[in-house]
Amino acid sequence: MWEYEEELTIEGDEEAEGQAAKVIRAPIRPSHKEVDEHMLTHIPFRSWCPHCVKGKAVNIPHLRKKVTGNQTSQSSVWITCS
Repeated sequence: MWEYEEELTIEGDEEAEGQAAKVIRAPIRPSHKEVDEHMLTHIPFRSWCPHCVKGKAVNIPHLRKKVTGNQTSQSSVWITCS
C-alpha cells in the first residue's frame, strides 16, 4: 500500500576506520643452555616458558565474605588441659 523510503545514516560512519591488528610474535625456540639458565630464576619473562606465562596470569581476587548477624568475624580456638 504505502511505500516509505528512508535513508539511514549513522553518525561518524563517514570516516570510520578500524583499529590496526596487534601482531603476535612467533615464539623463538631457545637452546637447551638458554632454557637451563632461565629455569634458575625465571628472570626476565619469556613467552616460551610455561611457568612465566602462568605467573603472569590474572587471578580472580580473593574477596571477603559478608558477615551476617549470627556469624562472627573472628575465629575462636578452644584448648582443654586435663
